[in-house]
Amino acid sequence: MAVNLVEGTDSKWFAPHDRASLEFRLTQPVVVDQYVLTSANDAPDRGPRSWVLHGSRDGNLWRILDSRGGESFTDRHQSRTYRIFVEPGSYDRYRLNIFGSNGSPHLQLEAVRFLAGTSGFTGYRHRTGHAPAAYRGVRVVQEAPDTSMKPLPAGLPPVTESLGTRDVSRQHQAELIPGSAGGRRENKKSEGSSPKPVSGPLTVTEWREFLSDYSSTFLNSNYLRTAESDGNAEYMLSQTQREAGWLGYEPAGEEAVLAAEERLGVRLPPTYRNFLLTSNGWSSIGELDLLKVEENGWFPDLEPQLFQAWSSPGLEFFADDLELLKRCPLISIDGGSGGRWLLHADSAREDGEWTAYEWWPGEGGDLEENDNFAAMVASAVDAFPE
Repeated sequence: MAVNLVEGTDSKWFAPHDRASLEFRLTQPVVVDQYVLTSANDAPDRGPRSWVLHGSRDGNLWRILDSRGGESFTDRHQSRTYRIFVEPGSYDRYRLNIFGSNGSPHLQLEAVRFLAGTSGFTGYRHRTGHAPAAYRGVRVVQEAPDTSMKPLPAGLPPVTESLGTRDVSRQHQAELIPGSAGGRRENKKSEGSSPKPVSGPLTVTEWREFLSDYSSTFLNSNYLRTAESDGNAEYMLSQTQREAGWLGYEPAGEEAVLAAEERLGVRLPPTYRNFLLTSNGWSSIGELDLLKVEENGWFPDLEPQLFQAWSSPGLEFFADDLELLKRCPLISIDGGSGGRWLLHADSAREDGEWTAYEWWPGEGGDLEENDNFAAMVASAVDAFPE
């Protein structure tokens, strides 16, 4: 029963699906800076793997507070604490949207707890045209309207039932409210062996740190200095990006990512999702720029003339790649380099990740396989000529 999430026992909440929306209502606004999820007594594959935490003051407008992907619980009854890395806000409603398990068609948790006022706060402030800036301070309740809050889209199965008031951490009262109804979206599993895993950033926090470091490296590189001396630097990044020390953009909202998934008809892989929730597009990863989430699309739709040309008689050497390319969203912009980055939807594995490809067709190269999007980014950054 869903009530077990807040009643402080070792029993569990179970859902007969792998997507769910859990809403917690407090008796007064609270500035939550950490939250805790506790795994249940069995079936590790039922533990949540990816989710988004939202806060609201009225139940209509919701602000994204935290996003996680690739998470797992190594032990039973294990409590894991997650820090919220956004500017503080005071909310009396918190919603946990769970988007997948660790392989099971079901979900389960033993408990959810919210922590408030735990030794101040730290995090990142992200403004348009500026790099993420670290900050630390003391919580202050904000009563002014929050312009970053937006209505949540429908599309997640509800919790199993509506519940009465129960005790949660910090002596605040909460109740679980049914979420909005909706269906599931599934990807096909890849055939054959999985690519060799390669490390790379996974969570939004890891992406912030990774991309901030790369921005600094790029902006202080001989590569950029050479481009400046050749008069080509202005085509690589804007003056605003130079001054900010950040090659990216504002994060994509969860609503924009969900809209893209609805448009494509697939659930995007976790490392790519968390990248978008960190920066909606990017300038100069290697020799490529990454598209914004609203700009990406299936390769045949974005490059129909090229796809048709490669399907023509006389170009049979591309034949083996055509079926794969049909099921690949294109996520990069050419920019004159001739390279392309693609994600293969039909290669989705149990962890939700897709095989990623780098391709330089103008050079007659084969599709270069990477374990996932994060691994492809890490590989490009490692190869960057400083």
